[in-house]
Amino acid sequence: MKNIVGFIIAGVLGGIIVLAGNQWLAKPVPTKTEYISPIKTVPASSREILPSQDLTIAAEKAMPSVVHIKAAESERKAKERYIERRQNRYNDPFRFFFSEPYRGPKVGFGSGVIISEDGYVVTNDHVIEFADKFEITLNNNQTFEANVVGRDPDVDLAVLKIDSDDTFEPIEFGNSDHVRIGEWVLAVGNPFDLASTVTAGIISAKGRGNIINRENAIEDFIQTDAVVNKGNSGGALVNTEGDLIGINSAIASPDGIYAGYAFAIPSNITRQVVDDIIQGKAPKVSTRDMSTRPYIGFELEELTQEVIRYYNLPVKHGLIISQLDEGSPAAKAGLQKGDIIIAVNSREMARMNDFLRELDNTQDATLDFIVNRKGKILKCEIAV
Repeated sequence: MKNIVGFIIAGVLGGIIVLAGNQWLAKPVPTKTEYISPIKTVPASSREILPSQDLTIAAEKAMPSVVHIKAAESERKAKERYIERRQNRYNDPFRFFFSEPYRGPKVGFGSGVIISEDGYVVTNDHVIEFADKFEITLNNNQTFEANVVGRDPDVDLAVLKIDSDDTFEPIEFGNSDHVRIGEWVLAVGNPFDLASTVTAGIISAKGRGNIINRENAIEDFIQTDAVVNKGNSGGALVNTEGDLIGINSAIASPDGIYAGYAFAIPSNITRQVVDDIIQGKAPKVSTRDMSTRPYIGFELEELTQEVIRYYNLPVKHGLIISQLDEGSPAAKAGLQKGDIIIAVNSREMARMNDFLRELDNTQDATLDFIVNRKGKILKCEIAV
């Protein structure tokens, strides 16, 4: 039985995914929006990291690239939102009898990370989703206006562009695939509207899911015990070299205050989504349009270590085909119900996110599968 823990969106991004027709269904998880808030690439350091290691260099390197974001709603947009809520009042009987007063424009504060010299800034989508006016404050207290370039709610990422011809100091991207559990990290942001705050911790886990309450959400969070609070959303999680390995996005807490667990969107996912948005390859609402995903025709389930041991399965990891559509591309390629997918396009499959990411990233007309069928290794190719 899961513990009831509120995932408070200081931002945010396994079960069964249905790959049939063009519908993918992921188990929704309740979330609660709180604040709004905001991420180049360098290999992550492989040297041993000791608790006594000096972290000042990493902090000094990262801080100039982390900004404060003020997101505000114009009077016009606030009134449009109010009118829309009143028109939908029949969905809420209490609002029908006790009319909700107009409360004026919303204002929120969060963090962001400069990712280019010409002023592109990445942040969490929940930081800017309600607003149409944005103010960016740099580490040196310079203030600029900014505009939205694009959003991807399914990954909880958005990109802003600072309205200036100045040259800015971008962060360097680390390789989030190379981070290790137990590695020391720094969280840099603006919690509770306090500018340029740095906290330290370790990577507690990788590949966390069930954070974002969206059917199409792509989740592969890094979990850390570095203190992250309201306003840290969209800020940077960096390694001891000061290179970006994640965008701080969510905390697990019953009351919205840090309670020991925080989650960051890996830098490799961030870079892919941000590049698509900036290059105009992605729609402004979401880069993960389900209708554009190829039809495979099967349902998959993750294999936990407990299931592998209990059934004495001949694999260390994998995704098992629990349902297969007759006549589907998967069936025509020779896949069968009960097959365990262990790799796609040479990428190991251990979690559902591994498959989703490979499907979204592939530029090829086919997917190359390696499966284990009752102890035998088979290969097949599926046209997409």
